[in-house]
This record gives sequence, structure tokens and C-alpha cells, in this order.
Amino acid sequence: MGIAILLTWWAVAGAQDDQSRQVQKWLENLRSERIEEREEADLELRKLGKGVLPDLERAAGDKDVELSARARTLIRRIRLKELFGVDVKDLDGISAASLVEWMERKTGHRFLYTEELGLRNVRVRILEDLMETGDPYSVGIDLLRLANLGVAPQEGAPGVFEIFAAPIGSKKALKVYRSAGELPRANEFSTLVLHPCYVSPRSVQAVLINVVSYPQNCICIDDSSTLVVTDYTSVLRKCAELVKALDVARSFRMSVALLEGRRGKDESIPEAFRSLRLAEMTGLNQFAPLGTAALNLQRVVRDQPGAVAPPGRAVLRFPGHPAYWVEFDGSVRSVGGPMVDRFAVLSDQDHPIRLFESRFSLKDESWMVVGAVNTGEGASLVILARAVAD
Repeated sequence: MGIAILLTWWAVAGAQDDQSRQVQKWLENLRSERIEEREEADLELRKLGKGVLPDLERAAGDKDVELSARARTLIRRIRLKELFGVDVKDLDGISAASLVEWMERKTGHRFLYTEELGLRNVRVRILEDLMETGDPYSVGIDLLRLANLGVAPQEGAPGVFEIFAAPIGSKKALKVYRSAGELPRANEFSTLVLHPCYVSPRSVQAVLINVVSYPQNCICIDDSSTLVVTDYTSVLRKCAELVKALDVARSFRMSVALLEGRRGKDESIPEAFRSLRLAEMTGLNQFAPLGTAALNLQRVVRDQPGAVAPPGRAVLRFPGHPAYWVEFDGSVRSVGGPMVDRFAVLSDQDHPIRLFESRFSLKDESWMVVGAVNTGEGASLVILARAVAD
């Protein structure tokens, strides 16, 4: 028994040595000046498949430029054959039909398409960095995108997907999404409905048609301030980001409220400000309104870094005893809401006293506590502000 095992081991080792020598011969023939020898070596090495990859990887690092290039080409062809199950003769890609067959094998899904698409004749370039994601469905539809093909699930048929020419995607009965957050993770063809609030949808469309894959799939509906965009989900997310950046108010209604705050036995907070947790923030529990004032502020739309803020100031007056006035020196600017520079509260008298100064931003149209200042005799001046887009 021991002799038989030893003989078998010698036979296997001998066969491996023979193959190793043969591999080295074929690798050497890749350098040959004779095209016949190079083609024979190429064919024989590809027959060995992934088992010869370690030898090819060493050859790919050889100082001989031609040998290195041929070894890298062989590595790619062997890996692609292992992946797709077909010999990829043209390194620029495989047929779209072969890619779809691979997707069906790997995912268990069914992909439908018409003969008019001619997928047997459509070549899809393989991007190897995509193959590393590990999700055959996502990889497949990303590759089909390179051939201007879209993929979308069939409504009411789980696991069934349709492949179609992407330029006519808006004519398909695709699933409609109301926000970018709802879009599928994979690069499916979908329809996204966008509603800009402050800018003309026609103006936004003029920007988006330079972003979408096919301008005819970006539709503007003026009556309802709506944009309907049909595209790959990766493009739709870019469109949603652009609309968010573009859809900003040109002006704001800036309101300032002044309260007198004290400490007492019973809590007393005006209804409009109950959500602010004034007692927790100021240490006071009784607040009496001294007044509210508002004005319109134009946002600086083109605010370049280092630019000088436009001159002028905005002033709000609060009559009473004592009287106050609030001053905004500088500019009001921001993408989503105003950023107030040099906000100051002063006493309204012959020689005004600057009681408070700050700088802050307003974002969500809610009242916020800007600050508080002790005015003596157990009282504090509590300053609130908010901005509502016009």
C-alpha cells in the first residue's frame, strides 16, 4: 500500500513538473518573434485557466515590455472567462446578450428585451473596478448603462426586469419616486418628481438638461412648479442635489422679538415661544413680550470669498420704557437661510448703549434664542429671531 501511494505521488509530482516546464516554455514563447508561436502559447495558457494566473502575474512584472503586456492581457481574458463563462476575445467588451445571460445565472432574475435591441451585436466594455463590488445585478446594470441601455423592474412581476433603450425611458411605465431618499440603491432606470419652491422650474430645467443622460427625459410642468426626470438613479441623485442647491429664497422676512424675563413662583411663557424651552435656557420662568418687529432682507446671491459686504444697515425699533432698537450691520447671506453678521441690540436714548452683539444663522423658519442680557433689578432682556423665506 505504501509503495502504491509513493508511486502515485511520484506520478503526480512528475506531471506537475512537466506542466510547469511546459508553462515556462509557453511563457518564453510569448516573447517569440514568430506570431505562430506567440498565438499557440496564448491559446495553451488560456486553456489552463486560473491555475496559470500566478505564473502570468510574475511574467506581468518582467522587464520585457512585450512579455509583460501580453501577460496582463492573458490575465484579464482568463479572469473574464472565469467570471462570465465565455471567452472574451475582444478586450473592449462582451456582447450585451452574454452579459444579460451572466446576470440571469448570477441573480436568478429574468431579464426581458426585444430582438430589435440587437443585444447580440451590442458590445459592452468591461470596467474591472466595477466587478469588485460583488453584486452581479448592480454590476450588470452599470455595465449596460455604458451601452445606453436601461434596466427597470416589471410592475407586478417580482424578479422580472425589462431592458430597453435608455433614450426612450420616459415612455416606459417606470416606478415614480417623490424624493431622492426613496430611490433604489442599484442604478435602475426610474422617474423622480421634483418640486422647486423658490425658483422657476423652467430655470432649473435649463440646468438639468445639461446633467441628465438624455434631455428629452427631463420634463417641466410650469402650472404645478414640477420637474419630472427619468434617468439612471445615480443621475437622479445628482439632479436632486442640484435642485436643492438652486432652490433658495431670494429674500427673507426677518423677525425679532424681545422679552423681559424674570424669576417668579409661577411659570409664564407666551404661547408662541413655548417650544423654545426658555426656562431651561435662561434660568428664568416668567416672560413678558416687549414687542416684535420685522423687515425684508435680500439675500446676497453672488457672495464670493473675500468680497466686501454691501454697505448699509437694517434697523428695527421697539418703543417702550425703556425703548430698544436692533441693528444689522453688514450682509445677510446663506444658501439655505440667512447668516446675520454683526447683530446688535442698543438702548434707544441720546447716547445709545450697545447691550448685546452677536452673529448667527437662521435655517428652519422657527424662532430661536439669540441671547439674553441682564438689565438689572432681577430682569433680563431675552432676544429671539427667526427668518421666513418670501
